[in-house]
Amino acid sequence: MTKKNNRRRANARKKKAEAAAAVDPSQPKPCKFYPEGTCRFGDECRFSHDLPAAAAAVEEKAAENQEVAAAAPVETKLVVVVEAKSNGVAEEEKKETTSPVSSIFKSSSVLPAALESSLSLFTPTQRDLAKKLCELPGSTNQSHLFENWSSSPEHDEKKKALLSKLESIDQSYPDGGLVGYLQNAVNLLEKSRRGENPLEGWSPSVPKGEAFTVGSDAFLSTEKLGLEEVGKCGFVLVAGGLGERLGYGDIKIGLPTELATQTSYIQFYIETILAFQSRYAAGKKLPLCIMTSGDTNDKTGQRV
Repeated sequence: MTKKNNRRRANARKKKAEAAAAVDPSQPKPCKFYPEGTCRFGDECRFSHDLPAAAAAVEEKAAENQEVAAAAPVETKLVVVVEAKSNGVAEEEKKETTSPVSSIFKSSSVLPAALESSLSLFTPTQRDLAKKLCELPGSTNQSHLFENWSSSPEHDEKKKALLSKLESIDQSYPDGGLVGYLQNAVNLLEKSRRGENPLEGWSPSVPKGEAFTVGSDAFLSTEKLGLEEVGKCGFVLVAGGLGERLGYGDIKIGLPTELATQTSYIQFYIETILAFQSRYAAGKKLPLCIMTSGDTNDKTGQRV
């Protein structure tokens, strides 16, 4: 009954528009985009921007879409309803799509083409993870990780390596994996913007440890345990800023550790890691990550 009423109202408005147009046979047909504010041609549009006539054209198109959507099979309903939405149809019409079709449409529309064509390379878990990362909203969306992928098969192993690494990181983060990490980061930034302290109510405490006397049996036995594990470690170094406040005109990691040889801090640090690597890493290379800023990045690269 509602559909018939909609059709009657649309026909009535159409007749009114036709009657108005009959007064001036040269009057163009109404523009169906003008009432929505989406006409791209403005005053140069070859259709009429007379509001009553244009509105009638829009409602007529909406009624037609509603009838076609009601009669169409599930596979085509999605297309019809999406088109109807762009023409101003009420919110209820979007609900005519079934959830399986809706989810398929969403998945195929958000995945970068290069990723979608490479999905067969990955495990089901990796495929699901990649899709989740690409479906995240706003600034958390990670589609950029895959947008510039090459279509050449020679890069397939690199693609597999990236998804394997992402899967490993996802499994290592306890609070919702990578998706939870990204969402948590956004929440923390928003709280910071509002001036909220996420640690409000927490009481800092100094953990209890054990003090050793250098050279004692307890010191040597504990050091031995540590050296056995150091060959399995990675190292992270914060490059810091410039050394101006220290009276030094370069980056801080370039500061000399002693005056005789002028060995810089970064050189001493890397040589120490290489010593650990040669003695305790069982042939493996120990990774070093240096965190830099805009002020220190280029100079750090030159020193390393």
